[in-house]
Amino acid sequence: MKLIHWTWLPVYGTLTILLVVLFTTGISWSQENEDEDLVSSYMQEYTGADADKVGSSNCLMCHSAYSPPEDPLTHPGLFENNPDGPFFEKGCELCHGPGGSHMGDVAGIINPSLMNGYEITGLCSRCHATLGSYNRDGWDLSRHSETGFTCFTCHSGHSENASFLTVEDKEELCNRCHGAVASGSDYTEHHPVEAANLNCFTCHNQHSGEFQAMLKKAPEELCTTCHGDKHDLQASADAGLGLGVTNCLDCHFEGAGGLWGSDRCFTCHFDLFPEPQFTHAAIIDSDPENENYGHGCEACHGAGGTHLQDPRGILQPTTLDPEGVTDLCSMCHDDLRTYNQRNWGLSEHYSADLSCLNCHGGHSVEESFLLNESGLELCYTCHADKRALFNMRSHHPVEEGRMACTACHNTHSGQYESQLNAERDELCYGCHADKQGPFIYDHDVSLSSGGDGCFTCHFVHGSNTDNLTRYPQRLCQECHTDRDPSTHFPGSCWTAGCHTEIHGSNQHPLFFN
Repeated sequence: MKLIHWTWLPVYGTLTILLVVLFTTGISWSQENEDEDLVSSYMQEYTGADADKVGSSNCLMCHSAYSPPEDPLTHPGLFENNPDGPFFEKGCELCHGPGGSHMGDVAGIINPSLMNGYEITGLCSRCHATLGSYNRDGWDLSRHSETGFTCFTCHSGHSENASFLTVEDKEELCNRCHGAVASGSDYTEHHPVEAANLNCFTCHNQHSGEFQAMLKKAPEELCTTCHGDKHDLQASADAGLGLGVTNCLDCHFEGAGGLWGSDRCFTCHFDLFPEPQFTHAAIIDSDPENENYGHGCEACHGAGGTHLQDPRGILQPTTLDPEGVTDLCSMCHDDLRTYNQRNWGLSEHYSADLSCLNCHGGHSVEESFLLNESGLELCYTCHADKRALFNMRSHHPVEEGRMACTACHNTHSGQYESQLNAERDELCYGCHADKQGPFIYDHDVSLSSGGDGCFTCHFVHGSNTDNLTRYPQRLCQECHTDRDPSTHFPGSCWTAGCHTEIHGSNQHPLFFN
C-alpha cells in the first residue's frame, strides 16, 4: 500500500504519524478485519490534548465556503452544532487531520480526493464501520466496490443534501450509471419503480454485496415482502418440477423481456406441466426440429419475460375474438391435416363464430388432437339431436365406436355442404362401393342424374326403419306417383322380390332380379 504524502511524516507530531499509519497500513488491516484496535487508539489519541489541533472555527476562517448552515447537514455542521458531542469543534479535522499541520505546510493536510478507493474506504470506515446500511465487510463484497467506486462517488463530507450527504438527489444519483433502469422507464428490463411508488433503495443496499444484485435480503425473502401472495417455490419443487429455479430472480431478472423457455413458465404454472406428454408445449419441446423448440409455451403466449414485468404483458388466447384465435393458430397450422385457413372461412363453424378453442385446448392432454373432451361428446355439445338419432334402431355405428363424426364430416372445412369430407354420394361410396356402379340401367335419383342422391331414400344419422330408409311403405311413391300400391304385391317395392337391384342394374331397366 503506498504512503499518502511522505512530507507529512517528519512534521507535526504524534497525531499526524497516527493518521499516516492509519491511511497507509490500516487499510490492509481493515481488509483483514483487524483495524478495530487501530481505530480505537486513534480515537483516544484524537480526543486527547494535542497542540496541532486548531478547531473547526479556525479552519472556516479560510474555508468559509464550507461554513455549516443553520440547519447543518455537512460533516462539520453535524459536529459543531453539538457542543456535548466528543467531536465538537473538531469536525473538519476528524477527516482532514490536525489543522496545525496544514498551517505549517499547505501540503500537510489529508485530502481525501487524492486517495485511492481502499484508502477512502478506510478513512470513512473509522466512524462508519457499521452505520445504517453500511458495513465494511458487505462493501468489500459489492459490485460498487469491484467497479472502483468510493464513498465520494456518491457522498461528500461537505454536502448539504439531507439524503445522507449525497452529491445529488439519491434517485438521480442512481440514474448516472443505471439510466432508465433506475427510473423504471424501461418496463421490460426492470421492476417498475416510479409507477409503483418505489425507489432503488426499496430493494437494493447500495453499500453491500452480501446478496446477489446488491439486494437488501435474499431474493425469495425480499420479493415476498410485497408479493407474499405469489406462488411458493417449494410447491413447484414438491410438484416434481426440479428446474433449477431456487429463487425469484432465477426467473424475474433484468433483461428478461425476451424469450426464455418453457421450463421457467412451469415454475409458476406447474399445474400445466405436460404430463402425459401430449400438450402443445410437450409436442414442441420434445422436437428439436421444431422452430419453437424449447419455447412451447411462448409459441402461443408470446415472450415470457414481458409477462414477468407486467402480468398483463402476455398473450392470452382466451381473450381474443374468433378471428384473432384463428390468426394465432394459423401461424403454425395454416395447412395441417384437415385444416387450412381458406376452407375454415367457408365453414358453418366459422359462420357460427366458433374458434379453435371451442374444441381444442393448448393445454389439453387428450390425445385426439388436443380436444377439450372426447370427440363424440365434444360434437354432442352443440349437436345434441344427433345423440338421439345414433340411438335409433338403424344407425351408423358411431356410438359403438366403429366410426366417428369425422368419418363423414370435416370439422374445419366448408368446401362441401354440411362440412362433409366430399360430395355426398362420393362420400357414401367410400364405404358402400357396391352401390356406386357404373350400371347399364342407373337409378336416376343419383346426383349425376340430377336427383338428390343417396339422401333421396336414406336418412343419414339414424332411423327406426331398416337400412336408414325414409317412409319404407311409400318411399317409391314419393317419385312414382302413377304406381298404386294396391295393384302390387304387399311390402316395399324391393322387399316384395321384384325391384331388388334398386340402386342400379346391369340386367333389367326396372331393376328386376
